[in-house]
Amino acid sequence: MEASLAGRAAVITGGSKGLGFATANRFAASGADVAILARTQSTLDEAVAEISKTAKGRVLGVSCDVAKAEETPAAYDKVVSAF
Repeated sequence: MEASLAGRAAVITGGSKGLGFATANRFAASGADVAILARTQSTLDEAVAEISKTAKGRVLGVSCDVAKAEETPAAYDKVVSAF
């Protein structure tokens, strides 16, 4: 069964590699707007490019270390303004 996530948005931490990447890729292919967060911008850029190949929604990469509470408000603001 194929689920449509059109009109939905997701924020996925650790979204540039591994399980986070796989989740972001699947959500985007199902129509969701997806923001992936990770620490390294170059890795994010590569992940966004790869996910965008099959995405039906928008894909955004935001550099953020969620282990540092002071970085999360700026990441939140970027995602909200984009979506």
